[in-house]
Amino acid sequence: MRIVSVEPVVVNAGMRNWIFVVVRTDQDELEGIGEATLEFQTHAVAGAVRDLADLIVGRDPREIERLWQIMIRHPFFKGGPVTMSALGGIDQALHDIVAKDQGVPLYRLLGGLARDRVRLHDHLGGGDSTAVYDEDSPKVFAERAAASRQAGFTALKILPVGRTQGLNDARGISNAVALVAAAREGAGDEAESMIDFHGRTSAAATIEIPLGPVATMVNVHLALATPNFLVQEIMRADVPWRGDVVHDDLTIEAGYALPPTRAGIGVTLDEAAAAAHPPLGSVPRSGSMATAPPRIGKA
Repeated sequence: MRIVSVEPVVVNAGMRNWIFVVVRTDQDELEGIGEATLEFQTHAVAGAVRDLADLIVGRDPREIERLWQIMIRHPFFKGGPVTMSALGGIDQALHDIVAKDQGVPLYRLLGGLARDRVRLHDHLGGGDSTAVYDEDSPKVFAERAAASRQAGFTALKILPVGRTQGLNDARGISNAVALVAAAREGAGDEAESMIDFHGRTSAAATIEIPLGPVATMVNVHLALATPNFLVQEIMRADVPWRGDVVHDDLTIEAGYALPPTRAGIGVTLDEAAAAAHPPLGSVPRSGSMATAPPRIGKA
C-alpha cells in the first residue's frame, strides 16, 4: 500500500475556515481524513500540508511512526503551531487509513474502550458563532443555557466577554458576572458551567485550537480510550452546512457521545458540498456573522 496524494480541503465555517486533510492511497477507495484547522492561518497551514506531502507520497501509510519522524525531523527548523497543525491533520488521516484497513473503529487501535460513553459539554446556541461570540444579553444567555439542558447536556461552556473586549475594569467584570449568573439560572444548579475568557484577562493570551467536525470525532476516540478523561467540547451548530460537508458516526444521548461503530475515525468528507462553501479570508470578525470578510482564492 502506498500514499498517492495528500491534499488540504478548505471550507468556510463561518467565523473560521475548516482545514481538512485527505490522504489517498493506491488501494481502491481507501483514503484517510484528518483535520488541521488553525484559526486565521488558512494559507499557511494549507501550504504546510502540501510541503509535508512531498516527504511521504509514495510511502506506506501504515508506517505511522516512521512517517511522523520523517515529517518532524526532515525540516531544518522546528515547526510551530502552523506546521504542527498540518502534521497533526496528516497523522489523523494516517490513523484513519490504518483503522479502515483493519476494519475497526479508531479507538480499537488506541487500546480499546476505557469507558462506554464520553461526556460532552455544549456551547450556548449549540456552538452557533453568533450565539457564542456576539450575544451579550442576560435574557438570551439564560434561554440558551436552558435549551442546552433540555437537550440533555449536563455541562456547558460560556464566553461572557465580547470578542475584542477585556476584563480589566469594573464594568467588564460586572457584565461578565451578570451573564454567567443568567446562564446559571437558565441551566439550573445541576449543570456544570465552564467560563471561557479566551485570553481576555490581563494574563498572556492563549492559543485557541478550535474543534471542527473531524477533530471532534478524533477526540471522542481518544477520550473513549483514555482513563483520565473529564469532558469533551462539541460545536453542534456552528454553521448550517456542517452536516452537509462532513458525515460522521457520532451518536449523542443525554449529553454523552456513544462509541462510533464505523471503521476508522468514522467520518466521510463530501468534497462537492465542501466546494460549495469556499474559504473566507483569514480576518478575525469583530461584529455579526452577517458581515463577511472578502473571499480568497482556492486555499
